[in-house]
Amino acid sequence: MRPMQVIAGTALLLWVCDYAVAQSDIFRVDETVLVSNSSPSTIIRDVAALPDGGVAYAGFAGSGDTSGIPVTTPFLDNPDCQSRCGFLRVLNSDGSVRGTEIYPDSLVADLALTPDGNLIVAGRAACLLDTPNFSTPGAAVTDCREGGWVQKRQLVDLELLWGTYVPGVMTLDTFPALAVNGTGDVFLAGQAGLERLSPTPNALLDSIPNPFGGNIGYLVRVSADGSEIPFSTYIGGPDGSVFIDVIIVECDRALIVGYSDLLEIIGAGAFRADADNFDGLALEVDTAAGMALRLGRFDGGANDSFFSVTGDLDGDIFVSGQKEPSDLEFAVDAFQPASPNGVSGFVVRLDTQLSVADGTYYSGTGFDGLIEIETLPNGNLVAAGTTFSLDLPVPQGGLIDYPPNSLQVDFSNRLDHLVILTPDLNSVVYGTYFGGIVPDPISNGNRNLVSGLSVGPDGAIEVSGATNNRDFPVFANSTDVGADSGFFGYAIRMEPSNLTIDGPGLLPAVAVNSPYSVQLTPLGTSAGIFALEGGALPPGISRSDTGLIDGTPTNIEELVLGAGANNFPLNISLTDPGTGERTLRRFQLRVADILVLNTLTPRDIGMEGASYSTDIAVSGGIPPFVWGGDPTTLPGGLTATVLFNGLRISGTPTEAGSFSIAVTVTDESNQVDSATIPLQITAAAPPPSPPAPPPPPSSGGGGGGAIGSLPTALLLILFGVANIRQRGICKLQSAR
Repeated sequence: MRPMQVIAGTALLLWVCDYAVAQSDIFRVDETVLVSNSSPSTIIRDVAALPDGGVAYAGFAGSGDTSGIPVTTPFLDNPDCQSRCGFLRVLNSDGSVRGTEIYPDSLVADLALTPDGNLIVAGRAACLLDTPNFSTPGAAVTDCREGGWVQKRQLVDLELLWGTYVPGVMTLDTFPALAVNGTGDVFLAGQAGLERLSPTPNALLDSIPNPFGGNIGYLVRVSADGSEIPFSTYIGGPDGSVFIDVIIVECDRALIVGYSDLLEIIGAGAFRADADNFDGLALEVDTAAGMALRLGRFDGGANDSFFSVTGDLDGDIFVSGQKEPSDLEFAVDAFQPASPNGVSGFVVRLDTQLSVADGTYYSGTGFDGLIEIETLPNGNLVAAGTTFSLDLPVPQGGLIDYPPNSLQVDFSNRLDHLVILTPDLNSVVYGTYFGGIVPDPISNGNRNLVSGLSVGPDGAIEVSGATNNRDFPVFANSTDVGADSGFFGYAIRMEPSNLTIDGPGLLPAVAVNSPYSVQLTPLGTSAGIFALEGGALPPGISRSDTGLIDGTPTNIEELVLGAGANNFPLNISLTDPGTGERTLRRFQLRVADILVLNTLTPRDIGMEGASYSTDIAVSGGIPPFVWGGDPTTLPGGLTATVLFNGLRISGTPTEAGSFSIAVTVTDESNQVDSATIPLQITAAAPPPSPPAPPPPPSSGGGGGGAIGSLPTALLLILFGVANIRQRGICKLQSAR
C-alpha cells in the first residue's frame, strides 16, 4: 500500500499514517458530550478525534442572558460574552478536561490537527471595542477587520502559539472550511459575501466580479507560523459561488468543493453551469503558481451541491452532498442507484479529471443531505447528514436503527444520521440515526443539526452538532448534560468494536395488561452486563442485568405520540466484564391501548349509481394495521382502501340492498378485533316519465282552439310577460 497523498482537513490526519488496519463494521458508542449554558443556542461546530483517544471540540453559545434556564456547564456562563461566546475544549479519553478556552463575542467554526500534534482553530471576531485581540506580534494581519481569525494552540493546555486575523473569510452566515498541509500551512475556503479579502498578486481573481450579484467563493493560505498570507483569491463569476470544504492534494495544491448557479472560473477555461440551477463544483488550485488546475461539475438537471470531500489511500476523491430530483441514475450495482425522493443525499467518486466516475444515493422519501464525509483506516467511507425521511435505509444494529419520531411526519422533525459505505459505493455496513422523540418545551418540533465529523488513527469516529431533544441517547454519566430547554451541542464518540446488543432497536410491541418477555442478546461477549442508562420502563415491566425485559404493562399514561401507542425510549448499555468495554443502544418499547374497531358510528346510507365513501376507524393499537375480511360481502362497485388509522369503503354502488361487511384488523402488538359493519344501499330512483307529445297544429283558422292560432295578446295572458321576455318576444313589444 503506497503512502497517502491526499491530506484531509478538519482533523483527519491521513497523511501521517500509512494504514493497514483491520476494522470491525460494528461501532460501539463510547462517550457522549453534551454542552449548554444559560442560553438555548449552543452548538458544537467541529470535533477532532485525537491520537491518544481524547477529543477536541469547538463551537459557540449565546450570551447567557435568557432567564429561568439553569446553568449546567459553568464554563460557558462567561460574563465577558455580550452576544455570542465561542469555546474550545480538549477532553481526555476518560472524559476529564485537559483545557478550556473561551472566546468572548466571537464564533469558533472549525479546528484541525497539525503535523506537530497541536491544534489550528478558526473563527469570527465581532471587532467590537472590547473584543480581545486574536492576533500575536508578527502576525500577517494584526488589526481586526470584520471577518475571520486563525490561531495555533498547544494541544496539552491550549496555550496560544500564534494568531492572525484573516479579513473576509467568515461572514455572519457562513463558516470557513479548514485544512492543514504537511508543513503546517493553513488553508481556508468558503463564501466571502461582500467582505473584502486582500488578494495576493498571484490570485486567480483579485476582485468581486459583481458586488450585487451574490456571494463569491475564496481560498486563502496562511503560513505555518501565521506571519504571512502567501495566497489569497476570490473564486467565482458574476452570479456567485460557495465553497464548503477543502483538502490538500499536494503541499501547494488544494481541492475545494461547493456549488454555484452560474460560474466562470478564471484560469480554468470556459465553464458555465445551468443558469437556473445549482451545480456541484470541485476545483483544484495550485496556490504557489496561482493556477486553477482541474474543474469538475456535478449537474443532474436540478439543484446539486457538493458539501464535503475526502480522499483514500489510493488517491481517490470522494464527495458527499445533496441533489434535487432528476433523471440521473448511478450504476445498477450502486447501493441506491436512483433518487427515491425530491431531495437526496449522495456520495460520488471523482476521476482524475474531477468528473463523476461512480456514486450512490443514500436517502429516503423525505428531504435528505450528506453534509460531512471522511475516510476510515480500512478504506470505508463514513458520512453524516440530516434527514426528514422515516424510511432511510438504516441497517439493523446501530445506536438508533429506527426513526425515533416515527409517528411524526411533518417537516418540523429533522434527525441527524451517520452511514458507513464501502469504497465501491455498493454496500452499507453500518448506520444510525441521532435524535430523540421529545423536543424541548420552547421549540417547535424535533430539530437536530450535524456539523462536524472526524476519524482518529484507531478508526474511532467523532460526530458533533446540535439538538433540542431532551431524550438524546447518552450514557447516564456523560459529560456536561444539557440544560432543561433550548438547543445544546453534542459530540459522540464511536469506536470500532465487536461488542454490541443484537436485534432491532424497535422491541416487539405489547398490549396493555398482556404478558411480555424479551431477552436481549449480547454480541462480542459471553457474559455481558446490561444496564438502563436513560429512559423508564412502563409500569409493570422490569429488567435484569442479564438483559431480560418482562412483566405485564398496566396503568400506562398517554404520551405525545398518538394512535394509542405509548412509547418508552430506553438507553440500554452492555458492558463486557472482562475488558471493561461498554456500548450503548437506543431501544423503544411500545405499549398499545386496547384495539377497538369503531362500529358505533352509523354508516351513511348509500344510493345505487351514486358516489359513496365512508371510513371505518380504530382506537388504540399500534400502527401499521393489517386489515382483513371477506371481500365478497362488499356491494358491487365498492372497494376498500387502507388508511394510516382506518379503512375507507368507497366507490359507486352497482347494486342495492342491505349488506354486512366483515372486517378484521390486527395491530403491531398482535391484537385482533373483528366486526360486522352494516351498510344500506338504496335502489336508484326510477327515471322520470317522458313528457306527453304536443297536439298536432290546427289546420283551421278562427277559434278552433289551437294554441298556434291564438293572437299574441292572449299568449301574454297565458304564459306571462316574464316567459315571453325570456324567449325574446319582448323585443317585438319594444319595436311596436
